[in-house]
Amino acid sequence: MTEYPSTLVHTKSSTIHSNIKPTYRATLLQSCEADLQAAEEIYAYFDEIDATEKLWRLKSCRTGAFFFRNKNTGAVRVGAQSCHLRHCPICTKTRELTIKTNVASWLRKTGYPKLLTFTLKHHDRPLIEQINTLYESFKKIRRLSILKNRCSGGVWFFQVKKSKKDHLWHPHIHCLVAGQYIPQRDLAKAWLKITGDSNIVDIRLVKSVEHVAKDVARYAAKPCKLSTLEWSDILEVAVALDKRRLCGTWGICRKLKITSLPDFEKGDWYQVGSWNGVYENRNVDDNAKAIMDCWRTGKPLETGINIDHLYGDELFETEVSERGSPTIEYQTFFEWKGK
Repeated sequence: MTEYPSTLVHTKSSTIHSNIKPTYRATLLQSCEADLQAAEEIYAYFDEIDATEKLWRLKSCRTGAFFFRNKNTGAVRVGAQSCHLRHCPICTKTRELTIKTNVASWLRKTGYPKLLTFTLKHHDRPLIEQINTLYESFKKIRRLSILKNRCSGGVWFFQVKKSKKDHLWHPHIHCLVAGQYIPQRDLAKAWLKITGDSNIVDIRLVKSVEHVAKDVARYAAKPCKLSTLEWSDILEVAVALDKRRLCGTWGICRKLKITSLPDFEKGDWYQVGSWNGVYENRNVDDNAKAIMDCWRTGKPLETGINIDHLYGDELFETEVSERGSPTIEYQTFFEWKGK
């Protein structure tokens, strides 16, 4: 009989618990240090030139967190204040998972969806000028019969990279379309005529809904990996993308709300304990342990379980009044970590 080290039995459980930190914010920010630093530098810059308080909003994101239970399903989620800033690594992840859910839902209802990519020839022009050209060119090609007559609608996503070969910007648009067959050669000719120097157009049939939805959601939520760039490049990207739409819809997809949460938030929710209270007592109180475990795994929480017997409602009322009403998250811990 083969004997296994006793530690193997508890490896998964220990790993999960080690990922839970004293605060909800710290739990979500694990492995995001470089992205957070880039975001802090960006918003410190914007605060200085625009006299805003975006850096404070960034640092306050997901503080004052509470656990909530749905009266109808028993689902447990965390409610916390969000900064909603584009480069916040926490809000970026939430936005990515939301877009992924909505796009995947649409793709499953679409017959033979296709992924198109429109790319510009590399230039040394300022990034903001290249993006303007890309957006205007994309609008024009959507009006041409080669695309308009074959596609009933679609969803588009912006992405930009810095080429490792020539160190030039590489902005491009990915779009998911529903409709008939589109000749790649003809589309490339039309793209060249519009842009004047670019004929790179990629077309491929969507084979995996989940894979494609995950990719395009990542582009829309995080169009550029800032942590890999120098500060001058980070600043150029931040300025070029400021107040600019990074995804959108057209045609029959106009009513598709790809960045909106599902009907999830319309449920009836009530709080069962603060993050601090549940975390501090998860190893000594059965109710606290049950709340934490149900949030991590997605399992429903039984009626009547809370930590009121430990803290009551005083902490909840005080923190909410100081920070504003929390927004209930759509994801469980496993979904957040991609388990």
